[in-house]
Amino acid sequence: MIPRHRHLLIGLIVLTLLGAAGCTENPAEETTVQEVVTVAITPAARHTNLAVVTCASTINAAAFEISEAFSSQAEADLLIQLGEPNPMPGFAAQIAVEELAIVIHRANPAGSLTLDQVQQLFSGTIQNWEELGGAGGTVQVWSLLEADETRQVFIQQVLNNGLLATNTSLAPSPEIMLSSIAGNHFSIGYLPKSWATQELVSILPGVRFPVLVLAESQPQGPAADLVSCLQGELGQQVLTAFFPN
Repeated sequence: MIPRHRHLLIGLIVLTLLGAAGCTENPAEETTVQEVVTVAITPAARHTNLAVVTCASTINAAAFEISEAFSSQAEADLLIQLGEPNPMPGFAAQIAVEELAIVIHRANPAGSLTLDQVQQLFSGTIQNWEELGGAGGTVQVWSLLEADETRQVFIQQVLNNGLLATNTSLAPSPEIMLSSIAGNHFSIGYLPKSWATQELVSILPGVRFPVLVLAESQPQGPAADLVSCLQGELGQQVLTAFFPN
């Protein structure tokens, strides 16, 4: 039998140890805050999205948030758009080349147009397809929104900064441009070539422009890795499916 005073001693030792354990704070669990890189893609450049997602999946050091916005509305670390903005930001990297396409319905007999005829159609000088040897029908001009960089390139390089016809209809997205022209044999519009479909006739005026990744300054870390991937073998393999030139 253990003497009573030894029982008390053991009890005190146990209480002391338990008290000490209770006073010891558990070390705080270490949490890793992952860097977030925001990427904005304009509607006209949407076909770059798959390449961005593919490249982002290979970069574990950051989380990538991808959104769609016109360049004038975008607030992101990286912006992908067609053509060169004015003014140019501190950083620009080309990842592909796009081409402008004038599009009309495949059933329209006037399937071959000169640049001069295109200018007259979009300006409203020619108002009926009959004037070009097509079936009689009022020309319906379609244009993208002013915020769309494709429209800016079209106005500058095809219309020589001229005005669109007063009855021009506005398409808020390339998809609506496609569906609108596909639904009206007498329509004419323009799109990045990567958006054109077999349902429409594409007339190429020879206007090419770069697909750019833009940033306020030289990207660092994961953002730089993303740009490098888009310009590298993996990114180019995906982009070539949409931008073969």
